[in-house]
Amino acid sequence: MKTKAFDFYSDPGHGWLAVKKTVLGKLGIAALITPYSYQRGDMAFLEEDCDLSTFFKAFKSAHGVDPVIREHSSSRDSRIRGYVSYRAAPHQDRQNGGCGAMTHVEGTNDGMLPCGSLLTRFGKDEPYYCSGCHSRAIKNAAISHEISREVTPRDIESVLQAYSLRVANSRGMSFSAMAEELANEIDQERVRCAAASSNTGTFDEIREILVEMGVLEF
Repeated sequence: MKTKAFDFYSDPGHGWLAVKKTVLGKLGIAALITPYSYQRGDMAFLEEDCDLSTFFKAFKSAHGVDPVIREHSSSRDSRIRGYVSYRAAPHQDRQNGGCGAMTHVEGTNDGMLPCGSLLTRFGKDEPYYCSGCHSRAIKNAAISHEISREVTPRDIESVLQAYSLRVANSRGMSFSAMAEELANEIDQERVRCAAASSNTGTFDEIREILVEMGVLEF
């Protein structure tokens, strides 16, 4: 089986893998790549310490083999460092990574969406939305620092709710049965207080708490 080769460029301090953006979209990971990587034209340059492993896992999952890597090294700083930070285009991996839906019909919250995520909502009188798409949007915003406003308890609760629904589904538990166990796994009160505190609760701070608790993975 012939596997496409990808070019890996490194300088004395770092390394990047050149991958076409369309490939990231087909693998469903375009929205998971962080701004620590770079882009130029139709190419993305994946940062070795964070985004490279995301690509390797997705590639092997899709093709059953590891990608072939061609290495290029330089004794001087790479010009890749001067490229702009990576930013996924809207819905770039929509087909494989998310349904893009934020609202759904009442009464369907027990259903699984085509993207593999579950439906959730903030309250009984509010519309359902895709937990995967919503939590991923918050995650990406936290990484890229594109949102400077303070995080509200409502923002954080949506992430925790999406997390609890995924865990409950994977264990075959009902949401109500999961509630008590969830309280032992996640210090929800700590997150709410951090989000509601005056002049605190920025995405930066909340992101660190969520990563520490394992709610978000980076």
